[in-house]
Amino acid sequence: MLNSPGNGPGGTINHLGVEVGSAADVTHAEARLAAAGVETDPEPGATCCYARQDKVWAHDPDGLAWEYYTVLEHIDAP
Repeated sequence: MLNSPGNGPGGTINHLGVEVGSAADVTHAEARLAAAGVETDPEPGATCCYARQDKVWAHDPDGLAWEYYTVLEHIDAP
């Protein structure tokens, strides 16, 4: 499992998020990353930012975390 992004030092980018249109798009992004040899960490049904999301995490060559995600539903509490 990859390390999820945490709170880094001030003035740095914590992670980059790419919102896509559907769970199928998240699955497609995961497949493309895996085909390129990038380790991925899927997180289906995650609760984050007042929403239930399907997402997949990866890290770029510099170690920066990227998430591809879609919002499945908005919720009242994280």
